[in-house]
Amino acid sequence: MVIQDYTVFNVSSNKLIFSGAPNVDLVPGYYVVASDSNIKDFSSNGDNIKVSATDPATGQIKTADFKISGGCNCHVEKVSGPDTVAFD
Repeated sequence: MVIQDYTVFNVSSNKLIFSGAPNVDLVPGYYVVASDSNIKDFSSNGDNIKVSATDPATGQIKTADFKISGGCNCHVEKVSGPDTVAFD
């Protein structure tokens, strides 16, 4: 599914995160929330993240909350949040 207005916002730091995994071919309908290239965007204790996207066919907006850690660790890690977010 193609979506519009996909955003990843770090609520803890009040900053928009430019997520992505360069040179990675993703399965259609799957989107990257954060990759190891974002490690400095997150604290080692974890930050609250809000992800939002719009279904262009219906205009429905979906949001999901995550907690992601980074900081001095060697990898970004999801602490909590859903594995899948689907439009109705």
